[in-house]
Amino acid sequence: MFSNNYVIPSDRFKVFGDPKEISKIADSGKRIVNCFCGDCGTTMYRWGDAFGGKEGMRIIQPGILDDKSVIDDFRPDLEMFTEDRVKWIDAIDGLAQYEKMPQS
Repeated sequence: MFSNNYVIPSDRFKVFGDPKEISKIADSGKRIVNCFCGDCGTTMYRWGDAFGGKEGMRIIQPGILDDKSVIDDFRPDLEMFTEDRVKWIDAIDGLAQYEKMPQS
C-alpha cells in the first residue's frame, strides 16, 4: 500500500522517548525493524539491515515530524514498490520507478 517515507542518516534524527520495536524478515531476506510509540501504536520510523543496520539510515514516516516545512520542501528522489501502487496515485514525473526494492 502507498506510503510516503524519508530516508535519512540516523544521526540526523532524534527521538524523544523510548519507542517499541518489532522486527521481521523482508522479501529481500534481510531484517527490517519497525519502531512505534508504545502508548498509541503509531509507526514512527524503520531501520534495517539493507539500510546500514541500527546505526545506518532511518526510514521515517513524515507525518511524525514537528516541522511541516520539511514535508513541503522535501521532494522525493524515487518511487519503490510501484507494482503495489493504488490506481488513483499517479507516478511522479521525472523520478526513477522501481517495482520492488532496488538492488544496491
